[in-house]
Amino acid sequence: MSSQPLRVLLTTNIPAPYMIDYLTELGKKTELTVLFERAHASDRDAAWYKDSGGNAHFKAIFLHGIPCGGDCGFSFGILQYLNPRRYDRIIIANPTTPTGILALLYCRWSGIPFFLQSEGGFQGSGRGLKEKFKTYLMERASFYLTGMGGNNDYFLRYGADPARLGRYPFASMTEQDLANAYVLSDGEKQQLRGRLDIRESRVILSVGRFSYLRGYGKGYDILMRLAKQLPKDIGIYIVGDEPTAEFLRWKTEHALSQVHFVPFLSKDALADYYRAADVFVLLSRGDTWGLAVNEAMAYGLPVLSSDRCIAGVELIENGVNGYVLPLSDEGAILGTLSSMLAETELRHRMGAANREKIRAHTVEHMADVIYGYIRNETVRRV
Repeated sequence: MSSQPLRVLLTTNIPAPYMIDYLTELGKKTELTVLFERAHASDRDAAWYKDSGGNAHFKAIFLHGIPCGGDCGFSFGILQYLNPRRYDRIIIANPTTPTGILALLYCRWSGIPFFLQSEGGFQGSGRGLKEKFKTYLMERASFYLTGMGGNNDYFLRYGADPARLGRYPFASMTEQDLANAYVLSDGEKQQLRGRLDIRESRVILSVGRFSYLRGYGKGYDILMRLAKQLPKDIGIYIVGDEPTAEFLRWKTEHALSQVHFVPFLSKDALADYYRAADVFVLLSRGDTWGLAVNEAMAYGLPVLSSDRCIAGVELIENGVNGYVLPLSDEGAILGTLSSMLAETELRHRMGAANREKIRAHTVEHMADVIYGYIRNETVRRV
């Protein structure tokens, strides 16, 4: 293999902070060019982003096209870059966006080798025109890069050869982030709660955007129903963007004073809420990963996740570091959550297990694993 660094082209939708960290690490090992569909999402706070235009480790190119949805676009401009003579590897990390689909079609029709990357996904039935079209798009990838989770089955459903599928530990935190994610003693936690004006004796934390299906996507409606059945001294803190009028009205009409909606927070401010909490809950109705689970684990929180959140399914083992439960059984969710809140020793044990497990899920390790796959000449065969 040549001693020159690999010339890598990677396509994605927006410069999400975790993506910038990963691309920075991958760019240290390769000559990396990144095509972004959009500079920002329409439903994200501007403070969420990291600067990508001046990154010293990769070249960022922002495509011009038609915005689609909250965080993707449609741009024919991507076609001019899909040139195997200019790049040793082409990685399509936006396979379900309009621009990504266009790139997949062009590569297939032109016989251009490409890697397909996705952290997670929910497979369909495999029947119908839509499912057949997805198979047509995905079945000819040279190699499949998948987050360690349900997306393994996802790619296999759509034609992937198991011999050409590689797992990587999907991550949003750097090694330094993990080092900074220390756990407080019980006394320190009480002091922090005082500074945050948290007055309840126990705290449930959930993190995610109300803009995802207007709060229902993250299961906040379920949390509101649970709040009516939990003791008033258990606070539920939902951190993300602004709640909808429906949820504000719901809180008032049912006198749920223990439910608190916290707007977008900076990374450091959000860390205080992780440290102040007792249990992390993410009742997603369809998260292709759910990076807040990774973050909660890093801060030593036990996790209760839905079975529609791939991070929960992949990282949480029932009774060891948390629980994964079906959304259809709210009684089981309530009972399990009540037990977790009542048993301090159980929470500490699960939290310690999470701290240990998440050590392998760093951005640096993620980039190392992916680089190991793309530098291997044998995985380029179509």
